[in-house]
Amino acid sequence: MPSKKISEQNSLQNAEDNPRFSLIPPGFRYPKWRFILPFITETISGTALVFMPALVARIIELFTIGDVQQAWIDITGLCLLVLFLSLNEKIGWGTCFRTIVMLERDWKLYAGSLVPRSSQAGDPGAIVAVINKDTRNVANTLQPLNQAFSSFAIAFFGTIQLWLLSPLLAVSGLGGMILTIVLLTRISKILEQRAEIFRDKIGISTSKASDIATSIRTIVGLGAGQTMLGRYRTSALDVRKAQLAYERVHSWQGAARVFLIGCTTTVTIALALRGHTLNGAWITSIDPSHLVTVSGVLAMMVGPIWAVEMFLLIYRDAKVAHRRIVGLEKRSEPTASLASQSHEHAGSSQPLPASFAQLRLNAETRRVVYINPRSVGLTAQEYAETLVEYLRVNSDNREEILLSEPNPMIFAGTLEDHLTSGPPALTIDEREEYLKLTDSLEIAHRLGGENPTDYWLAEISAEGTNLSGGQRQRLALARAYAQKKPVLVLTEPVNSVDEPSQQFIFNQLEKYAGNPGVLEHLREVYIISTTMEVDRRIARANQRQGE
Repeated sequence: MPSKKISEQNSLQNAEDNPRFSLIPPGFRYPKWRFILPFITETISGTALVFMPALVARIIELFTIGDVQQAWIDITGLCLLVLFLSLNEKIGWGTCFRTIVMLERDWKLYAGSLVPRSSQAGDPGAIVAVINKDTRNVANTLQPLNQAFSSFAIAFFGTIQLWLLSPLLAVSGLGGMILTIVLLTRISKILEQRAEIFRDKIGISTSKASDIATSIRTIVGLGAGQTMLGRYRTSALDVRKAQLAYERVHSWQGAARVFLIGCTTTVTIALALRGHTLNGAWITSIDPSHLVTVSGVLAMMVGPIWAVEMFLLIYRDAKVAHRRIVGLEKRSEPTASLASQSHEHAGSSQPLPASFAQLRLNAETRRVVYINPRSVGLTAQEYAETLVEYLRVNSDNREEILLSEPNPMIFAGTLEDHLTSGPPALTIDEREEYLKLTDSLEIAHRLGGENPTDYWLAEISAEGTNLSGGQRQRLALARAYAQKKPVLVLTEPVNSVDEPSQQFIFNQLEKYAGNPGVLEHLREVYIISTTMEVDRRIARANQRQGE
């Protein structure tokens, strides 16, 4: 019994490490004809092409016996067949490529949708590599998949033609083909291992590049340019080494394919040339015109081997990519660990879940609750993350809760783009109100003048470099309001703002939160800050509660 349990556990672990490959992203549906039509057209093309050598042999034979008229009729048929196959390829490949583009787009959308749902999304560089590279690798599996499956028709009908000429030729050709594919499959498993390592190195190198791109001002200010470039150079060298190791296996795969195909072709042609000597001339057992069929069919049967090799190569890369996407999906699953363990925090002076429950009671009466995280020995960020996890665990809808970061990211674009970066559609009046509530109207005027038409189109630099720290925080707070989430957790939302503006912003929030207007959606607001203004408001609330 213990061994059986261990076996079951190992099976479950293997299933987690090697998730079932899926070409279609979860939640998306496509018409079945998009996948069936390319397969049918590819099969028709392969089947017709494998019969073309026999048609050419027939034309040669007709000319040899003097039936020129029938030969020209067959040539006309051959030309029509080529035109048909050209049109057939246009339809099939066009459909296939359009479907690949759709798959890649939807895989990107799916992977991108997982990132904001995750409290532990992972390394930014690795996420960028998943969205940009892995999604493409999975989608690109469709084309070689069609070619690999349609190649069975080529192998089948090619073997039949060889069998009709000589069973020995059929056994030799098909046996060599099967042996080659088995060996290529073995080598492709090693390729998958090398691809996994190569993909790891790409993620690390992308992260180093991402660090430099997003922190260039900090790097320059610290004089750390050479250090950061040195780290990136090291990671780039690691990528190169991993890629060379991958390509070495790939080159051996190509060499093995060529060697086995060459051996199979040589042996099969030698068997086809068997015969006897008559009057000093070598007479083959097979009619000379049929030798064209043998050589042509052998050449066509190389196609399935190449198609299977390409499929195995791309499929192994796609499996690695699919595991990366699934890994991102797992990290996006909700976890209660932080909230359930938060009461064990060494620096806490009181059980946090108990205090959180009290906070929610306070929020029911006051809407806006102020917290100084130092009272429980936490930083504002630690307290906010712990509180958010608690709220999400005890909430019917996790999507209702928005956590505002202490150092908000300001994206490049217009002021209108910044405020409308979330899903809700905002009217011009609503946008104006959010600016007023956060004392941000003067920022708009400084960026674009007094005319709303001008300042809504005013440009904000990447990371808000044309704004001060306080201006960035006020605009970030306006954007947080505009998301229209019922529960808002603000982490040091105005610690870089002057005290008069802090007082104005908090007064406006207390006045309008939950009341008719642009803040009526706010049911609970938690302001986690170590500023003096927050301490004064906490003291004032405690005094009122004591009375």
